[in-house]
Amino acid sequence: MAVQPDTARSIEQLISLTGKVAVVTGAARGIGHAIAQRFGEAGASLVLGVRDMPSPTSGLTQLGEDQRVEAIELEASDPDSQQHLASEA
Repeated sequence: MAVQPDTARSIEQLISLTGKVAVVTGAARGIGHAIAQRFGEAGASLVLGVRDMPSPTSGLTQLGEDQRVEAIELEASDPDSQQHLASEA
């Protein structure tokens, strides 16, 4: 018997990340943005690695409701940039 997905419950009802910090790279768009949005909905504070710093109207900083959301400029191939992102988490 196949297990049916539980689509009737919200992410907050399925998992709580309150008190946790999620580090998401590529959060400015696409899959990274969708992941950051879901982590924020689940209550995680967000440290977002982005290639170009977002404008205040980009919507990135509104991903979390009551938790910290911080966008950090990241060059993923640069170890110093990676270390900076990790230190901010």
